[in-house]
Amino acid sequence: MKLVLLVIGQGLGGVIITVGISQTSGPATRNTVFGPQGVVLGTAGVLKEPHGIALHAIHVLRVLAWLTLFTSWSERRRLTGVAAAAAGYSLLLCCDRGQAFSGRFALDLSLRR
Repeated sequence: MKLVLLVIGQGLGGVIITVGISQTSGPATRNTVFGPQGVVLGTAGVLKEPHGIALHAIHVLRVLAWLTLFTSWSERRRLTGVAAAAAGYSLLLCCDRGQAFSGRFALDLSLRR
């Protein structure tokens, strides 16, 4: 699962570079494209958030797996806990990526555009 998150994070980083280069090659300047939040798609879709979620999930899941070793849980319960955290991170990543690629702010939870 961590390798999948790493590949997704790297892929999103590649998209950030590709979109950023294509947007800065025209008359736009670096400051208009790379605002305080990074590359923006549409009106408010920020690509740095899903990129960061995918890459930081790798560290959080590793620490969580290590911390479960200090509990009295069985091996199966520890694995289930880490798998649930990985599923939660995956759901968060999918939702945030969907928001970014649709050009909406991450907390814009409306179903209509």
